[in-house]
Amino acid sequence: MRHRELHVYRGHQASQTGFIMGQEFAGTVVEAAIVAPATIADEALVLMADIFPTGYYAVKSGMEMLTGMAVRDSTIVVVGSGPVGLCAIVAAANLRPQRLLAIDSVKDRLGRAEKLGAKPLNLLDGMANLQAQVEAVTEGRDADLVIEAVGLSPALRTAFEIIPWSAKEAYDKNVRLQMGRCPVRSIFSEALELLEKKQKSLGFLTSNRMPLSEAEAGYKLFDGARVSKVIFKPGL
Repeated sequence: MRHRELHVYRGHQASQTGFIMGQEFAGTVVEAAIVAPATIADEALVLMADIFPTGYYAVKSGMEMLTGMAVRDSTIVVVGSGPVGLCAIVAAANLRPQRLLAIDSVKDRLGRAEKLGAKPLNLLDGMANLQAQVEAVTEGRDADLVIEAVGLSPALRTAFEIIPWSAKEAYDKNVRLQMGRCPVRSIFSEALELLEKKQKSLGFLTSNRMPLSEAEAGYKLFDGARVSKVIFKPGL
């Protein structure tokens, strides 16, 4: 189950009967690409199908924009502590920034984020409170990098409001916005290397398994934020 499929499930992306969800068909595979190391569990490799490379790339591309700044002096904020957001937190924590913050409205997700090394901030406390907390933690510097890991307009708006956006501040801080598809092939090996080291900390993402015949129930659990991820296994 992939987080983007919730856009269809919730009706944000209209679709007709027969619409194919998930990744595109690969066609005929005639060449092996990367052999997974024996030291990484098969269950952990499921994360390499989408969410871990995505979270990893968000952090990697963001840090590349912070030219002239040492990672140890940076403040990174991740908006959304769903599967992609948690993977981004793992990737960011591995860089050892001075401050790593996570924003979400689900208590369980914030607890996960905290265990992975981020300071949790509850969206339900209100935007003014979030801004004040970020300003206090950074002693008035505010965030250097904000990663929006939800994929919906309200989350993007939250990310915008975490960074000051007056003309003067945007000019002085060289504020930049980057969007786009994760180039999985180009960063796959380095993301896999990190997952190999951090797979145990993300084990909870692959612990929920259900038969494919119970897919509808699985989506209800996922939609209600009662599980972080679901693996469907035909014949289970």
